[in-house]
Amino acid sequence: MLQDEEEKTKHAFILSYITHLVNFFKLAASSRRSKSRDNIYGEAINKYKIPRIVYQKFSSLFLDPASNVLSTDKKELIIGYILVLTLFADSFCSDPSDIAKDLGMTLSELRLYFMQLGCKLSTDSRSGIHRTKYLWTLRVPLKSADLTKKKKFRRG
Repeated sequence: MLQDEEEKTKHAFILSYITHLVNFFKLAASSRRSKSRDNIYGEAINKYKIPRIVYQKFSSLFLDPASNVLSTDKKELIIGYILVLTLFADSFCSDPSDIAKDLGMTLSELRLYFMQLGCKLSTDSRSGIHRTKYLWTLRVPLKSADLTKKKKFRRG
């Protein structure tokens, strides 16, 4: 019972973190439209309820320190974070439609990010009688190239 509660709490933290990442992404994308640093910070705290420590961490990870702007590389990084966390939260099988809507992207734009992560597109016909649901799945554990290990011999 205790382990179930721990799993639920862990899952809730992951979902909360994803929400904060998505909201930060929206804020950072809109910051290009001439918002001051203080205005962005105030909006993050008041409108999106991003905790200060989380906002500071995201700023240091994703924003250019000089211009306070989300560069293309950092945009791809934050999208990668969001997709990996959603895959993890959904047992490595995610529906891209909600994520695309949250990020303001099309499904074809998001497709490239899932493919970069090594995900495969699959269908789930159980979702409805007339509707097929498309899911991105990441096979776990990931298989890497076989590495040959050199055996170390001990001298007696």
